[in-house]
Amino acid sequence: MTDASNGTDTNNSQRPTGEEDATVVFDDFYGAINGTMDATGKTGYTTQAGGPFPDGGDTLQDFMPGSRCSDSIYRELDTRYIGLVVSTHGPGQGYTDYDEPLAKVAAYWESQGWEPRNSGGTGGNMKAIQTTTSHGTLLVYTAGAGGDFITAESPCLHGFNQDYDPDYSPPPQ
Repeated sequence: MTDASNGTDTNNSQRPTGEEDATVVFDDFYGAINGTMDATGKTGYTTQAGGPFPDGGDTLQDFMPGSRCSDSIYRELDTRYIGLVVSTHGPGQGYTDYDEPLAKVAAYWESQGWEPRNSGGTGGNMKAIQTTTSHGTLLVYTAGAGGDFITAESPCLHGFNQDYDPDYSPPPQ
Protein backbone atom coordinates (compact mmCIF):
# COMPACT_ATOMS: atom_id res chain seq x y z
CA MET A 1 0.00 0.00 0.00
CA THR A 2 1.18 3.51 -0.68
CA ASP A 3 0.62 6.43 1.64
CA ALA A 4 -1.92 8.95 0.37
CA SER A 5 -1.73 11.07 3.54
CA ASN A 6 1.26 12.97 2.18
CA GLY A 7 -0.72 14.49 -0.67
CA THR A 8 0.40 12.03 -3.32
CA ASP A 9 -3.10 10.63 -3.88
CA THR A 10 -3.94 11.23 -7.50
CA ASN A 11 -7.66 10.44 -7.21
CA ASN A 12 -9.62 12.90 -9.29
CA SER A 13 -13.14 11.73 -8.41
CA GLN A 14 -14.37 15.30 -8.02
CA ARG A 15 -13.31 16.27 -11.54
CA PRO A 16 -15.86 15.71 -14.28
CA THR A 17 -14.87 12.76 -16.41
CA GLY A 18 -15.65 12.06 -20.04
CA GLU A 19 -18.98 10.89 -21.31
CA GLU A 20 -18.70 7.46 -19.69
CA ASP A 21 -21.93 5.55 -19.44
CA ALA A 22 -23.43 6.32 -16.03
CA THR A 23 -24.75 2.76 -15.79
CA VAL A 24 -21.22 1.33 -16.16
CA VAL A 25 -19.92 3.63 -13.42
CA PHE A 26 -22.91 2.87 -11.18
CA ASP A 27 -22.38 -0.88 -11.61
CA ASP A 28 -18.70 -0.40 -10.67
CA PHE A 29 -19.70 1.75 -7.67
CA TYR A 30 -22.31 -0.69 -6.43
CA GLY A 31 -20.21 -3.81 -7.06
CA ALA A 32 -17.22 -2.28 -5.27
CA ILE A 33 -19.28 -1.60 -2.15
CA ASN A 34 -20.82 -5.10 -2.14
CA GLY A 35 -17.45 -6.78 -2.72
CA THR A 36 -15.83 -4.77 0.07
CA MET A 37 -18.64 -5.66 2.48
CA ASP A 38 -18.29 -9.33 1.58
CA ALA A 39 -14.52 -9.16 2.10
CA THR A 40 -14.99 -8.07 5.72
CA GLY A 41 -16.94 -11.25 6.48
CA LYS A 42 -19.60 -9.25 8.31
CA THR A 43 -23.29 -8.88 7.60
CA GLY A 44 -25.88 -6.39 8.80
CA TYR A 45 -24.48 -3.29 7.12
CA THR A 46 -26.71 -0.25 7.30
CA THR A 47 -26.67 2.96 5.30
CA GLN A 48 -25.81 6.34 6.74
CA ALA A 49 -29.55 7.03 6.99
CA GLY A 50 -29.89 3.97 9.24
CA GLY A 51 -31.70 1.68 6.82
CA PRO A 52 -30.41 -1.65 5.59
CA PHE A 53 -28.13 -1.64 2.57
CA PRO A 54 -30.35 -2.25 -0.49
CA ASP A 55 -30.28 -5.33 -2.70
CA GLY A 56 -28.05 -5.45 -5.77
CA GLY A 57 -31.05 -4.96 -8.06
CA ASP A 58 -31.30 -1.28 -7.28
CA THR A 59 -31.31 1.16 -10.14
CA LEU A 60 -29.25 4.27 -10.57
CA GLN A 61 -32.31 6.34 -9.70
CA ASP A 62 -32.46 4.76 -6.24
CA PHE A 63 -29.31 6.75 -5.46
CA MET A 64 -30.41 10.02 -7.12
CA PRO A 65 -29.89 12.80 -6.79
CA GLY A 66 -26.23 12.71 -6.06
CA SER A 67 -24.23 15.66 -4.88
CA ARG A 68 -23.15 18.43 -7.19
CA CYS A 69 -19.57 18.42 -8.33
CA SER A 70 -19.72 21.99 -9.58
CA ASP A 71 -21.92 25.01 -9.11
CA SER A 72 -21.28 26.38 -12.56
CA ILE A 73 -24.06 28.20 -14.35
CA TYR A 74 -22.86 26.45 -17.48
CA ARG A 75 -24.78 23.23 -17.75
CA GLU A 76 -21.98 21.42 -19.53
CA LEU A 77 -20.11 21.60 -16.23
CA ASP A 78 -23.15 20.67 -14.12
CA THR A 79 -22.12 17.19 -13.07
CA ARG A 80 -22.99 15.05 -10.09
CA TYR A 81 -21.50 12.17 -8.19
CA ILE A 82 -23.21 9.51 -6.15
CA GLY A 83 -21.97 8.60 -2.72
CA LEU A 84 -22.84 6.17 0.00
CA VAL A 85 -21.66 5.29 3.51
CA VAL A 86 -22.40 1.88 4.99
CA SER A 87 -21.36 0.60 8.40
CA THR A 88 -21.66 -2.14 11.00
CA HIS A 89 -21.38 0.42 13.81
CA GLY A 90 -22.76 -0.85 17.08
CA PRO A 91 -22.10 -2.82 20.26
CA GLY A 92 -19.85 -5.82 19.68
CA GLN A 93 -19.05 -4.79 16.11
CA GLY A 94 -15.71 -3.12 16.75
CA TYR A 95 -12.10 -4.21 16.61
CA THR A 96 -9.10 -3.96 18.91
CA ASP A 97 -6.70 -5.19 16.20
CA TYR A 98 -7.31 -3.29 12.96
CA ASP A 99 -4.71 -5.05 10.83
CA GLU A 100 -6.68 -8.25 10.22
CA PRO A 101 -9.83 -6.66 8.76
CA LEU A 102 -7.72 -4.19 6.77
CA ALA A 103 -5.70 -7.09 5.32
CA LYS A 104 -8.90 -8.88 4.24
CA VAL A 105 -10.21 -5.83 2.43
CA ALA A 106 -6.81 -5.00 0.92
CA ALA A 107 -6.54 -8.58 -0.40
CA TYR A 108 -9.96 -8.29 -2.04
CA TRP A 109 -9.09 -4.94 -3.61
CA GLU A 110 -5.79 -6.31 -4.93
CA SER A 111 -7.66 -9.29 -6.42
CA GLN A 112 -9.70 -6.75 -8.39
CA GLY A 113 -6.59 -4.96 -9.62
CA TRP A 114 -7.12 -1.95 -7.32
CA GLU A 115 -4.19 -0.57 -5.32
CA PRO A 116 -4.86 -0.24 -1.57
CA ARG A 117 -3.33 2.88 0.00
CA ASN A 118 -3.16 4.08 3.59
CA SER A 119 -5.74 6.82 3.80
CA GLY A 120 -4.13 8.86 6.54
CA GLY A 121 -7.42 8.54 8.41
CA THR A 122 -5.89 6.65 11.30
CA GLY A 123 -6.38 7.50 14.90
CA GLY A 124 -6.23 5.90 18.29
CA ASN A 125 -9.46 3.97 17.72
CA MET A 126 -9.45 3.30 13.96
CA LYS A 127 -7.35 2.62 10.89
CA ALA A 128 -8.32 3.20 7.26
CA ILE A 129 -7.27 2.34 3.72
CA GLN A 130 -8.53 3.59 0.38
CA THR A 131 -8.49 2.65 -3.29
CA THR A 132 -9.83 3.81 -6.61
CA THR A 133 -11.52 1.31 -8.91
CA SER A 134 -10.91 1.01 -12.64
CA HIS A 135 -14.00 3.17 -13.31
CA GLY A 136 -13.04 5.81 -10.77
CA THR A 137 -15.05 4.89 -7.68
CA LEU A 138 -13.19 6.05 -4.57
CA LEU A 139 -13.53 3.59 -1.68
CA VAL A 140 -12.41 4.16 1.90
CA TYR A 141 -12.59 1.26 4.35
CA THR A 142 -12.20 1.97 8.06
CA ALA A 143 -11.88 -0.66 10.77
CA GLY A 144 -12.54 0.92 14.12
CA ALA A 145 -13.44 0.38 17.73
CA GLY A 146 -17.06 1.03 16.72
CA GLY A 147 -17.16 -1.29 13.70
CA ASP A 148 -16.63 -1.22 9.95
CA PHE A 149 -17.23 1.85 7.77
CA ILE A 150 -17.16 1.90 3.97
CA THR A 151 -17.44 5.18 2.12
CA ALA A 152 -17.85 5.23 -1.66
CA GLU A 153 -17.93 8.12 -4.14
CA SER A 154 -18.35 7.81 -7.87
CA PRO A 155 -16.60 10.07 -10.35
CA CYS A 156 -18.44 13.20 -11.41
CA LEU A 157 -20.53 12.47 -14.49
CA HIS A 158 -23.07 14.36 -16.53
CA GLY A 159 -25.07 11.12 -16.60
CA PHE A 160 -25.81 11.41 -12.88
CA ASN A 161 -27.54 14.75 -13.48
CA GLN A 162 -31.02 13.91 -14.70
CA ASP A 163 -31.38 17.41 -16.17
CA TYR A 164 -28.21 17.23 -18.23
CA ASP A 165 -28.72 18.10 -21.88
CA PRO A 166 -25.69 17.24 -24.05
CA ASP A 167 -26.95 19.63 -26.75
CA TYR A 168 -27.07 22.64 -24.42
CA SER A 169 -24.62 25.44 -25.04
CA PRO A 170 -24.22 28.46 -22.78
CA PRO A 171 -25.57 31.80 -23.96
CA PRO A 172 -23.02 34.15 -25.54
CA GLN A 173 -21.36 36.54 -23.11
